[in-house]
Amino acid sequence: MKHKAIVITTAVAALAVVALAGTQAVALKRVVKAGDKATYAMKINLDYMGTPVDVTFDTVHTVTKVNDDGSYVASEEQKDTVVMVDGQEIAGEDEASTITYAKDGSIIKIEANVSTGDGYRLANLSTTLWPTAPVDVKSKWERSIKGDSAKGTFDVVHSYEVLARERLLGFETFKIAYNAKETGSGTASTAGTIWLDVKTGLPVKIEGEMKSVPIQGIPMDATFVLTLKKP
Repeated sequence: MKHKAIVITTAVAALAVVALAGTQAVALKRVVKAGDKATYAMKINLDYMGTPVDVTFDTVHTVTKVNDDGSYVASEEQKDTVVMVDGQEIAGEDEASTITYAKDGSIIKIEANVSTGDGYRLANLSTTLWPTAPVDVKSKWERSIKGDSAKGTFDVVHSYEVLARERLLGFETFKIAYNAKETGSGTASTAGTIWLDVKTGLPVKIEGEMKSVPIQGIPMDATFVLTLKKP
């Protein structure tokens, strides 16, 4: 009986060690190298002045250069665009851009082959700003982006909370609730849930909603789902 008790105690202790190891805080950040490529499927449901608009496309994100200061450059190719306006399909326009990201996740520069309009505002709301300390479940952090009048942007406040660790599409991820809001004269915002690979910060899935976000110069509300198709 005593031997059985020792075995049970040892097993419980081993499980406790495993549990503690599984909840070790992580220095969450984007880890990249030149040549990294990820393909995503995007679905957007818009309300365009009372008319429902559904947009789908694939996005190919390719890291082209990593700088010594931790910033990096990535190409973004939007292709196979399909636009449905009130149930009727119209011609979609594929796009391409080059985006330079700072080490903290903020956007340094956007270069596009088509007019992006308020692209910087949308990018500032959509990017992920990394925490400055290790995080785990229940961790929270808040970061800000300063507005730039030359780019037509406003101050933006980002808030994050780690809800859980989940296995998704073959990745160990942090499931994170996020909220980003323009302040001052800006009125756009976005909120939702993002699943990030714990090891590399790679977005595996994002789902959320946008409010008064400028799209082709018009403030719109929308819901969206972005899902990784292939790393």
